[in-house]
Amino acid sequence: MIINSTKEIPLVTLPKFRERYTSLKSTGHYKNFDLLHLKSFSGSLPSHRIDFYLVILLEKGEMELELGSSEYKLDQPSLIFINPQIVYKAKTISENLIGYCLLFSDDFFQSGLPSSRKLRTSPLFKISNQPILCLKDEHVEYLNQLISLIEDELTFLSSTDYRVIQSLLHAIINKSESLYQKGHCKLHKPVDSSSLLVHRFQELLLKDLEPIKEHYPITMHTVKEYADELDVSQNYLNDTIKKVTGKTAGQLISEYLIDHATICLKHSDLEISEIAFRLGFDEPSYFSRVFKKIIGLSPTDYRDHTNL
Repeated sequence: MIINSTKEIPLVTLPKFRERYTSLKSTGHYKNFDLLHLKSFSGSLPSHRIDFYLVILLEKGEMELELGSSEYKLDQPSLIFINPQIVYKAKTISENLIGYCLLFSDDFFQSGLPSSRKLRTSPLFKISNQPILCLKDEHVEYLNQLISLIEDELTFLSSTDYRVIQSLLHAIINKSESLYQKGHCKLHKPVDSSSLLVHRFQELLLKDLEPIKEHYPITMHTVKEYADELDVSQNYLNDTIKKVTGKTAGQLISEYLIDHATICLKHSDLEISEIAFRLGFDEPSYFSRVFKKIIGLSPTDYRDHTNL
């Protein structure tokens, strides 16, 4: 995807991540390990890299996630693995998520293990193929049991040996590798990024049309403004929409407006000039030309025809 700027992708450290997302409830943490609840977090996360490993157990809720050049729409129990080499972004995160984030450094995971056991060689964290597992109920229950034990240990930090938590983390990773390698879990497939962009564009159009339901005039944005909102270039937005729909972004905007105009003409006694004004057209004559180009009839003829 061609984005609008060449801003440097920020690198977020584990302490900074913990500090930035303080809405995520933390039971307690070590310097190089943390367990966070997803429950109170929603919105989005901008593109960034991390200097630690991140495992997300999504039990309930929805998330649109971009990992490198792949995009995923998650709406079922999932297990997500993110390594420090990949840029990721959470485009949308629904409210009332249920799940956990496990944050840990390579040193924390590796301490005491044979040198041959490296996280970066795990099939879960390969930069070329980062699997997202679709979990069955029994998998969620098993992983929750391990995470609950970690949570219990974090409650008693002063008396806890970090190796207990490390062993539980190893169990989670080992179980996940087994589920993946033995094919016990389906894998989430990346969504088609072109179709997803068109879908987001259409959602923005519908949002801009909301005021007309309350009989207020609307203000539609330009194609460039929509492109800026979607973080792509205007040319890329137009080319993508053309590839998916066969129409330009401007044509889709006009069609959405005229579709609403037909509703107003059918179900209200508003003057055509008033309908044009409410739909953001400065000149009724221009509205009439656009209407006839799309519908094949003038607004007056369309109203007369539908009222027969």
